[in-house]
Amino acid sequence: MKTYSGDRTIDGVIVLVDQARLLPDLGGAIFSDTGFEWGYDGPGPRELAYVILVDHLGDTNRAKVLVPRFVEGCIAKLDNEWSISSVDIEAVLNSPERTGQRA
Repeated sequence: MKTYSGDRTIDGVIVLVDQARLLPDLGGAIFSDTGFEWGYDGPGPRELAYVILVDHLGDTNRAKVLVPRFVEGCIAKLDNEWSISSVDIEAVLNSPERTGQRA
């Protein structure tokens, strides 16, 4: 099981996976070329969702498809400092889809 964590620092955002830096692929970024963000739905949070899902699933195509669900169910709700596990990710991905509803 992996643990992902993030924090906003004076030097910017830091995202870790099992205590190692998780870096955005700025050369091949899908949603944002400015890096990770969280706490809302936008390009930075979508990029974070995508990179976490690729790391978690090992499948870029499936990750792309699941980004909206993962942003809505998790990334958009994160506070300044956060931690989620592989179990948390699976719970979001396996939750019943909500169509047009917001929590």
